[in-house]
Formats: sequence, C-alpha cells, structure tokens
Amino acid sequence: MNLVYEEDRENLRKAVQEAFRSQKRCSCEFRVGRNDDPHLKRPWKRWVIKTIDPDQRNGKLRGFFATLIDITSIKMAELYQKELTQQAIENERRQENFIVSNRIE
Repeated sequence: MNLVYEEDRENLRKAVQEAFRSQKRCSCEFRVGRNDDPHLKRPWKRWVIKTIDPDQRNGKLRGFFATLIDITSIKMAELYQKELTQQAIENERRQENFIVSNRIE
C-alpha cells in the first residue's frame, strides 16, 4: 500500500473489503507512484484499475483472482479532453463578450 496515493487508500481498502464480504466482482481505480524518494530524479504517477473476482467452484469460494491494469493513457486522454472543453467554453465566452462590446447601435 505504500505506493498507493494516500488520498486513494481508503477507497481501495473499502473496495477490497466489499469484494471479500460480498464474494462478488469488484473494481477500483486509483493512483500509484512515488514522490518521496530522494534518489529519484523526478516523481512518477500511474493510474491503475484493480479488479477482484471470486474463484468459486461447486458453490464454494476457493479464493480470489486480482488483476491490475495500467489506465494512465486513458486518464491522460480524459484530462486532455476536459482541458479542451474548458478552453472551448472560455473561447466562446470571449467571443460573445467581443460581439457584445463591439455591437453597432
């Protein structure tokens, strides 16, 4: 858990507990990374999704399968799309202000 961002630890803990309690599939997105190692030239961060699936055979729980998938590129694309949307809204606001301030009466 040391590599999991502190702000994401509680949600991850709850998701894992819920998977064990309910014995049903559970997924949780969270960030992993390091920024406290003085030997690192720069900090790193990755977004991942953890999925926990119960291994049940003949109605008996035998254990769990867990997968961890790097979704950083998806998160970066979402962030970029959000920034583009905000820029478009700001450009539209500026254009409307320009039209209003330069209206000939």
